Amino acid sequence: MPAGLKVFGDQFHVQIDGTTPHITLLRKGMGSVGVNPYRSIYGQAEIIVNAGEILALVPGGIPLTLMRRNGNVATLGCPVANAGSFEYFIFSKHQASGVNYGMRLFDEATGQLIYDTGRAMLNVLGTHQGVGQTSYQSSKVAVIPGQTYADWSRTEQPLGGNPNSPAGYVLLYEAGAGCVTTSGGTVNVQNLRIFDSAGPPNANPTPGWDARGSNNLDNTLTVVDVSNL
Repeated sequence: MPAGLKVFGDQFHVQIDGTTPHITLLRKGMGSVGVNPYRSIYGQAEIIVNAGEILALVPGGIPLTLMRRNGNVATLGCPVANAGSFEYFIFSKHQASGVNYGMRLFDEATGQLIYDTGRAMLNVLGTHQGVGQTSYQSSKVAVIPGQTYADWSRTEQPLGGNPNSPAGYVLLYEAGAGCVTTSGGTVNVQNLRIFDSAGPPNANPTPGWDARGSNNLDNTLTVVDVSNL
């Protein structure tokens, strides 16, 4: 909007104006990393995220990656099974909180409620790209997954410990992804293995099995402040 009410956050992003449905906190909760149903040494967690909602994660020391969203279920991967609990926040376009006090803003054209003080607003601190560590001016940050690096490899390994005279061959498959941890205001991203599997032994080599590839994407996360939520 070129004129009218504008309120800026600490990082100079527009937090409130007179026409935009604002992004506010809808709910929060705790998730738990259990066991990947296809490979028990790796972890997996599921969170309900409905259409139009935004998932923000506070992994703490548990490396997490968003593997997929199927309908309203977001599935997270982890390099370690039963790794523990983590916190999450769900944001969405503002929904009336029901409070009858404080500030209430209505769309200048339609009269639709676009903000009230009963819900905390999404406070964006910045973005993190690639791997490595970045710190922000916050006592507690959450990350909104954007795009995620992923890779895979297929290899064939000799059995029996003697590559010159193997007892057979086993086919291996490995997959990795960008995984994030947080500590206070610090975000750390590493590309880690989140799945592997092995086929049954073969007496002879399998021509053309060895291969590897990636999605050629870089890890990109939006970092938000949740220190007072």
